Amino acid sequence: MTGLPPRIRQAIQAVKLDGLSVREAAEQCGMSESNVKVSVHRGLKALALQIRKKGRNDAVYLPILVVGFAGVVALTREPTWAACKQMVLGTEWATCAFCIPLFAIIPFVALIWALRQGAPTNLTRTGAIAGLVAGALGAAAYAFHCPDDSLPFIAIWYGAMVMFCAWIGARLGPWLLRW
Repeated sequence: MTGLPPRIRQAIQAVKLDGLSVREAAEQCGMSESNVKVSVHRGLKALALQIRKKGRNDAVYLPILVVGFAGVVALTREPTWAACKQMVLGTEWATCAFCIPLFAIIPFVALIWALRQGAPTNLTRTGAIAGLVAGALGAAAYAFHCPDDSLPFIAIWYGAMVMFCAWIGARLGPWLLRW
């Protein structure tokens, strides 16, 4: 509740946490009863929005963290630095870094076209999701060509390029998706 204005925080404290009636809260806070009701409503709405935003964004990174952790575990099992370096860089890291975003362009354009038909309201998030899906499709297409198949290579290069595509989508989303 620290991000709320003091009057709204005071009204929520009195009505919801202290259990006062609206009339008692109005007297305690020095507001009218209707002002207390409006302050409580707006404050709870703002808190609910903050909770929803935090919950949604945090869960997106869980699969990436799990794959990254598995890659680190695989690296710790290698006896030499040269073997670790080979697992991370492979033979085609530069090709991977170039081809995954390249292969994601057509799916990204198709997704943006389809998403524009739905008139999205959160353009940054919608663009990021389009970039994420397009990057994943680009990574799947590149996987047919890639000779490197170690878990650290896939976790680092595929994951980084998919997240790069999501970042590009988040940046382009507000511009491409506005209606």
